Amino acid sequence: MKKITLLFALFCFTSSILFAQTTAIPDANFEQALIDLGVDSGSIDGLVFTNDINTITFLNVNLKNISDLTGIEDFTALEILFCTANILTSLDVSNNSSLVSLACNNNNLNSLTLNSSLQVLNCNGNNLTSIDVSGNNALFDLDCSSNQLNSLNISSNTLLTSVDASNNQISSINLSNNNILEDLDLGTNSLTSLEVSNISSLANLDCDNNMIVSLDVSNNAMLNSLICNNNFLNSLDIKNNNNTQTSNIEFNATNNPSLFCITVDDVNYSDTTWFNIDAQAIFDLNCNATTFIPDDNFEQALIDLGYDSGPLDDFVLKFVIKAITSLDVSSKNIFDFTGINEFTSLEDLNVSLNPIQSITFDVNNLTELKTLACAFNQLTSLDVSSNPNLEDLNCQTNQLTSLDVSNNPNLIVLRATSNSITSLDLSNNTVLEDVRCENNQLSSLIVGINVVLDKLFCDGNMLTSLDISTNTMLTAFDCKNNQLTSLDVRSGNNSRFKIT
Repeated sequence: MKKITLLFALFCFTSSILFAQTTAIPDANFEQALIDLGVDSGSIDGLVFTNDINTITFLNVNLKNISDLTGIEDFTALEILFCTANILTSLDVSNNSSLVSLACNNNNLNSLTLNSSLQVLNCNGNNLTSIDVSGNNALFDLDCSSNQLNSLNISSNTLLTSVDASNNQISSINLSNNNILEDLDLGTNSLTSLEVSNISSLANLDCDNNMIVSLDVSNNAMLNSLICNNNFLNSLDIKNNNNTQTSNIEFNATNNPSLFCITVDDVNYSDTTWFNIDAQAIFDLNCNATTFIPDDNFEQALIDLGYDSGPLDDFVLKFVIKAITSLDVSSKNIFDFTGINEFTSLEDLNVSLNPIQSITFDVNNLTELKTLACAFNQLTSLDVSSNPNLEDLNCQTNQLTSLDVSNNPNLIVLRATSNSITSLDLSNNTVLEDVRCENNQLSSLIVGINVVLDKLFCDGNMLTSLDISTNTMLTAFDCKNNQLTSLDVRSGNNSRFKIT
């Protein structure tokens, strides 16, 4: 009886060995990794007991020089798989129905077949030309960067919060269903446009090194990082009422040579915080705002200078005008200079030889103006009281009856020849060097404290007295054709004086 029992037990044990299910593991490095993890035992034989692997929920076989993961399909309970930095060329996890997280980055994959339960996928640094995630409705984190993708369809992945598809060849992408995205990196692709207005949750957007022409993130109120350098942008709207949450490190719009204006919340904040823009670009509250330029000759002159694109429509983009520092529109037959007061960055302005109407020539807003040439016009009045930086004023040959330069303390050169000015007080212009006011109707000229005055031409007026006793630097002086009865020139260099 004992002998029969022993034989029966031996039969059962032998049968369990003979009929135990095994899984083929043809890659020796994969099997060695399983041996190292204690999943398999003994020498490498290309097999592992299925019962030893079908309950494993976590597997890390990174950096094991594995070229073939055949056998992974029998890891039926597997939830997390790390197989990073191997030499895999293909991977199929379609039978791993419990798998929720897969990291297969930095391999040589040109084929990847997924299961439907994935929530996290990292397959960056491979050779994938396409990837199908249409069946992964639970996916919320996708990194497929540094592959060879020319398209990416994530329209069915509505739970995605993070997508990194940078360093591919993607030419277009539809994000209309991905409205809970928080992090989006599409840098270094072939995009010509990008629509993210529906993604109110977007916090970080990187789309540098593309060919995007226009980008509007004004609806992305949560945005605190925008990297859009190296594109073809000519329009960028970041007025989202959240600009103060974005630092200079988190904003870059450089290398967009056609981008002249960026619409923002607060110009002062952007000017003092965001320096990663090109030299030609400015910040404005509304880059689409225009300035009214009703005179066709004025607008045509701006078109000829490249500041307006035409055709003539009486309007020029305000941000373009605000960026101009030097403007020469002389001899353009311009009657109406309406709009000139919005050229607020002007330092040099030449409007000479135009039939200007004084009522339209308003330079009060041009506080940066240093040089103003408005000679040979028909001006009957000229107000420069709001131009404190003015250094050179040429208003000769007009119809001026008065001229007040008391608010121009930096004035160095004044040319007011051939007008009808009756009096001129230069007592506040202490750095004046050159004054030409001949052929007016001056009965009063005050130059007594202009100690650096080098040239004074006041001939052809109605002066009965003139005090130049303190103008010791004078080298050129002409006061002929006045009504002077006496003149003290002992303090000047009288070798060049002309008194008639």
